[in-house]
Amino acid sequence: MLPHRTPLVNSEGRHDEHAPAQDQWQEQGDRRSRRGGRGGRRRARLHRHRAGGRRRRRVHEDQRLVDRLHRAVRRHQRQRPDGEGLDAGVRPAGGRQARLAVERRVHGQRPARHREAGQVGHRRARPRQDGHRRLRRGRQRRPDRLPDRRRLLFRGRRRHPRAQRPPHPDRHPHPRPPPRLRRRPATSTPTPTASQSTGTGTGTGTTATAGFAPYVDTSLYPAFDLLASADATGVKNYNLAFVTDGGGCTPKWGGVTDLASDAVAAQIGALRAKGGDVRVSFGGASGSELATTCTSADALAAAYGKAVDQYKLTKVDFDVEGGALPNTAANTRRAQAIAKLQQQHPGLDVSFTLPVMPEGLTQDGVNLLANAKTNGVKISTVNIMAMDYGASYNGDMGAYAEQAATATQAQIKSVLALSDSAAWKTVAVTPMIGVNDVSSEVFKVDDATQLVNFAKSKGLGWLSMWSATRDKQCAGGAKPTADATCSSVTQDAYAFSKAFGAYN
Repeated sequence: MLPHRTPLVNSEGRHDEHAPAQDQWQEQGDRRSRRGGRGGRRRARLHRHRAGGRRRRRVHEDQRLVDRLHRAVRRHQRQRPDGEGLDAGVRPAGGRQARLAVERRVHGQRPARHREAGQVGHRRARPRQDGHRRLRRGRQRRPDRLPDRRRLLFRGRRRHPRAQRPPHPDRHPHPRPPPRLRRRPATSTPTPTASQSTGTGTGTGTTATAGFAPYVDTSLYPAFDLLASADATGVKNYNLAFVTDGGGCTPKWGGVTDLASDAVAAQIGALRAKGGDVRVSFGGASGSELATTCTSADALAAAYGKAVDQYKLTKVDFDVEGGALPNTAANTRRAQAIAKLQQQHPGLDVSFTLPVMPEGLTQDGVNLLANAKTNGVKISTVNIMAMDYGASYNGDMGAYAEQAATATQAQIKSVLALSDSAAWKTVAVTPMIGVNDVSSEVFKVDDATQLVNFAKSKGLGWLSMWSATRDKQCAGGAKPTADATCSSVTQDAYAFSKAFGAYN
């Protein structure tokens, strides 16, 4: 039985049967409410959609947690010092198993397959505890609710502690490959012969002093071929430069190359087999001079002794210039170390290479010689660097070298208390061939011939030049500046070596 309806009237107060009744609308609304209606169905769909979205987000967040833990384990394995990775029999879990484990460990509810069967409701898995929050993006989990990483990420047996973990029989640890060496350009290098070796296996150096022994810059690449130069010029004696501090009072070629690794020094044995020999020079204009870095005379003597023993040397040179020359403490330390070295190696020939002007040695150079004598050093030769006088010296370089040698002889005679002939025998001269660092100074082949004649007339100790690696014409011919690999003047190959070789 329908409820009583009150008919509606129109604006004129007359009954209108076609006008909809208000209670009819209400009745329709009641029926919709009982059935759920459009709004109810819409709300149900929205509820199901939101519930499904929450479930999907939870699974995605759980998978992200597993991925994040996997990445942490891989990063940990890469940073381990022993380089071991995961055991072959233990593999990270992923996919469905990881999601089930996360739901079981993190959410405290049974897997989704049980919920689908209707065994457990979605929101009735476990009563919420005080302070506990569901896993959502941007929320923090309680520490006591974090999953057990070992059980979550690994199947099978429990892993041993790192210190007690036995090696897996199927794994063979591979050593870390050595660092890649820098590839040198494919240029021609001197090919070692069968007789080439270091001085340690082919006898010792000779005590005879050569009349001419050019310097060789061992820091250049490709390495200078001592044997080819000896065959081409007949010069069989060389001064190898320079040994400096490689750090911690350690002697190295140029402060970089170990004594046993230098390509030029590796030819010493073969050169001695041909009747030649070398003198090793310590110091130079570049790098750290050992006397300025070693803290004691004993340590300095040990550093010098390493080179002497490595090559079985009978002749050594100490090139002191620049800031090392006025360093009184370093000069004293060097002199004491050389005296100890000569006691350990009787008959060791010692030369000092010092800067000079046409007027003679500088006062710092004279003081160094006096200090060395006071500390018991037996000085065989004082080698003057007849080069780079300054821009005001633009005359005959051969004449400048003669003037410098004459002035130095007088200074040596006074400081070392030598006779006139002994003082001349103590003088050695080393010019810089071709264009000098001071470009206005040019030492020509004719100047070399002039200096040889002067040396013969005075009986000088020996002659040298800087350097054998520059004794050739540059590829483009003459040029106005100095070059480390050529003379910068027009010349034939080995022209200076052949001219100076007349003093042998």
